Amino acid sequence: MRQFHFYDASGLLHSNSIVVNAPDHEAVAQKNCPAGHKVVEGVFDPLCQRIDDAAHLRWKALRDELVQLSLEDQLPRLAELGSLRAQVAVDHQPAQPSADHEWNPHTKRWHQTGAAAAREAARTGAIARIAELEASQHRFVRELLALGDLSALLKLRAIYAEIATLQHLFVGEHTAFGLAPLPKLDDNATLSALMEFAQLRLEASRPQLLLPPAADEIAKLSAGVTQ
Repeated sequence: MRQFHFYDASGLLHSNSIVVNAPDHEAVAQKNCPAGHKVVEGVFDPLCQRIDDAAHLRWKALRDELVQLSLEDQLPRLAELGSLRAQVAVDHQPAQPSADHEWNPHTKRWHQTGAAAAREAARTGAIARIAELEASQHRFVRELLALGDLSALLKLRAIYAEIATLQHLFVGEHTAFGLAPLPKLDDNATLSALMEFAQLRLEASRPQLLLPPAADEIAKLSAGVTQ
C-alpha cells in the first residue's frame, strides 16, 4: 500500500489523502486528486508541512531516471535520491488563530497561551457556579413569598451579588448578562416596608379556621325555624 497527498501551487497540503493498494497506484491517486492540486507520494502532516514543488519535481525526475538503470548503476545514486527526497517536505507554520495562541515548536501546533487557558478555566468554573446558585434560589423564593421570611430575602441578595461578581468574567463578551446594582437596604423606610410586606404575606399564608357559632346565634336560628 502507498499513501499519497495532494498539494496546491503554494505547496500547501490538502487535508485529504489517499492510500492505494493497486499496481497502478499513481494513476489511481491522480484520478482522486482535487482540482488545482498535484499528487505527492509519502506521509506528511498538513498542519506543519508544505511541499517544495521544485524539490519534488527533481526527486521525481531522478527516480524515473534510476528506474531505467540496472541495480548496479542505481546504487551509487541512491544517496542522492534520498537527499532529494528529504527536501520535498519543508516546515510550515500556519497563520496564528488568535493573539491567545502561541506556536509550540515541539508539537508543531498552535496552543492556547497559559493566560488564555486560565481565563477559559475561570469562565467555565464561573458558569458552573452560576448554574449552581440559580438552582439553589427557588427555596428562598418560596420562603419569602409564602412565609414572608426576611432571612430568605437576605439569602437571595447574597446569591444575586455572587452571580453579579462571577459575571464580571464575561465583561466585553456577554454584556447582556450584566446585572443591575442591588438597591441598598440601610434606610428605615425600606426596611419598614419590607417588614410590613413580610407580615402581610405571613398572615395571608395562615389557614382560615371555621369557628362554631355563638349561643345567641344558635337561639336566633332556632327561633326562625319554629316560626
